[in-house]
Amino acid sequence: MKPRENLLSWQVFLTTAVTKNISKTSIELDMDLKTVSRIVKELESDLGFILFDRSCRPFKLTEGAEKILPLAKELLRTKNKIEYKVQDFLLKPTEIRLSLPVNMTRDDLFELMDKYASAHPNLKIRLLNDCDHKHLLDNETDVAMLPYLPQNDEDEMVLFDAGFSYNMLLASPEYIRRNGAPQSLTELKVHPLILRESRIYPITKTLEHGDARINLDPEFKLRYLGDAFSRLWQLILAFSI
Repeated sequence: MKPRENLLSWQVFLTTAVTKNISKTSIELDMDLKTVSRIVKELESDLGFILFDRSCRPFKLTEGAEKILPLAKELLRTKNKIEYKVQDFLLKPTEIRLSLPVNMTRDDLFELMDKYASAHPNLKIRLLNDCDHKHLLDNETDVAMLPYLPQNDEDEMVLFDAGFSYNMLLASPEYIRRNGAPQSLTELKVHPLILRESRIYPITKTLEHGDARINLDPEFKLRYLGDAFSRLWQLILAFSI
């Protein structure tokens, strides 16, 4: 079988397109490093062009790789859809990967999942954290609870309004003892605020408390950390189609 006809070759290609590193790909796919390197080289030889520019770290996708990347994603999505249909036909347990924001309460969800387990014993739900809609389209999760409304990719997903999400400002008891608890939004200007950044959408530019709303202007002591969702938006339940 030619490398281009082997789905594993395309899985290795797609994973490396994300990790930009052969070693990270081997860890991600739980494969031997030499095997991953060999698969990439064999796929490149079969295609007739280089997929990754290895002269820089992390790797960069070549022009040819960029052009075939969307098609490779679609190939793997189709393969997974076929597998799910086969599982349904054989009545084998079906696993659905459900991603939730890390700051979302789960009590109500667990109760609902228990009801699903009784009604659909073949359905298994595996929880993931903080996947965005790009993870969804790249087949890294099946269903995602998103604290924003995806743009431009709606034709590849099914979206449901799932309520509202708010990110709360938190402080340790020791910090409150040393600095006191702010009584208003304006008092927060004397405190350093740590906001988590998103790889896709901008972080929130406002703070709310009750009916009060204030813009995060330059007077605030803002610090940015991490790669997670901070934009305030309606919660959206999404899955790829």
